[in-house]
Amino acid sequence: MSRLLALQCVHPASPPRAVTVEARVALESSRLTVEFQVRTPRIHFNPEWPLDHSKWGLWEQGDVVELFLATGDIAKGGYFEFQVSPGNQFFTLHVLEPRKRHDEKRPMPFTHGSHWDEKQGLWTAILEVPLGSYGWHGDSDRLCGGLFAMLGEAGSRTYWSSFLPCQEKPDFHLPERFQRLIS
Repeated sequence: MSRLLALQCVHPASPPRAVTVEARVALESSRLTVEFQVRTPRIHFNPEWPLDHSKWGLWEQGDVVELFLATGDIAKGGYFEFQVSPGNQFFTLHVLEPRKRHDEKRPMPFTHGSHWDEKQGLWTAILEVPLGSYGWHGDSDRLCGGLFAMLGEAGSRTYWSSFLPCQEKPDFHLPERFQRLIS
């Protein structure tokens, strides 16, 4: 099963025309794969940040794509956040209650890769999540969440989402707006 989604700019109201964001979500056995394709004239990331561990604040330092994933009852188990930068740095977080409770120490296995093709202006990021590690028991209807991107330099960033409407102040941590990732 797979699904192709075009992400829409939700902030600011008028995004740069040269930028587009798409994501293909695929479920094979118990592995969820999300492949983001970001068409952009340039990328932004801090090349000095680590590649070997989750980096808090990654989203503030440059471009990232994100998967928010819930595999069951969000009120009971929360949801999981996965981010990847163009430099292949990553951040993971188990969100128990948005902006109130989280677990940044929980082991969150996933694989990821990032590739920048400057000639084509195409950044590709792939995230693969072994769903068994996140309490999933095989029901694709229980896989919900959102896909997001934050692009550009501080002060001129754009915020992209698969399911959210335009926002005055960007906020992706709205689990009540999550939708099924696989249809």
